Amino acid sequence: MKIKELRLSLKLSQERFAAKLGVSTFTVRRWEHQIHLPNFANQREIKRVFGVDL
Repeated sequence: MKIKELRLSLKLSQERFAAKLGVSTFTVRRWEHQIHLPNFANQREIKRVFGVDL
């Protein structure tokens, strides 16, 4: 699942999604536009917070 698809399925804004993960909205935008991908620590946090693997 892509970051944007996940965020939209959870009905979260970029700001709220970022806050739940402890990252900036800039980081979330970069993930959504695939400029950068979440590192291993961020992937683990996404799994912990939202219960999904990317």
